[in-house]
Amino acid sequence: MDCTFGLEPYSPVSHDTLAWATRDRPRPYLAPPFDRGADTLWSTLLLRKLLENDSYRIYFINRFADLLNISLHPDRVIAKIAELSGIIAPDMPLEMARWSSVWGGTLEGWQANVEGLRDYARRRPQFIRRQIIDKFDLVDTASLTLEPPVGQGQVQVNTVTPDAYPWHGKYFQGVPVSLQAQPAPGYRFSGWSDPALPQSPAVKIALPEFYSVHAIFSRSDR
Repeated sequence: MDCTFGLEPYSPVSHDTLAWATRDRPRPYLAPPFDRGADTLWSTLLLRKLLENDSYRIYFINRFADLLNISLHPDRVIAKIAELSGIIAPDMPLEMARWSSVWGGTLEGWQANVEGLRDYARRRPQFIRRQIIDKFDLVDTASLTLEPPVGQGQVQVNTVTPDAYPWHGKYFQGVPVSLQAQPAPGYRFSGWSDPALPQSPAVKIALPEFYSVHAIFSRSDR
């Protein structure tokens, strides 16, 4: 964790962290200088073995995509950077007055570093998605749009339940994505806008490059 956000020269925004975390042989060009030998391959064994399981591999890919769409989305990460930097910003002049003569640094330098975090947050997802495609020999990304449902209810995508529609997410072509229609109280699931889908609340879709769908809910008699 200490090496995130491009802190060290060996962990730039383009660093193939997935390849590093699943290496089965020394890969010194991906490694920090203190960790380049075969004696640390035990640390990747569990993940490597888990990824040999088809069900887990699909879960891993989709969970990664879910996080990139929600928790690690650039907008959210940049907002968190703004929140945290805003807390300490009033004290930074005091920090510089106390320590810059010992450790160096300026207020302008700190502001540039914060902007560096924002830039990393903007650029990192594109590298991660490409690394997932390369690692698992996938075709490319897929664009999923959940349109506003007819009636009252919501749709869960894998581990994500959007709170507003239309909702857009990036996934991976050919990797089955789970959709779960969840009717609101007083409503029942009536089907999907895509007639090719099984008309059941829970479905799995191997996404093409672009896919759009919405759930249909109708008033329940009960």
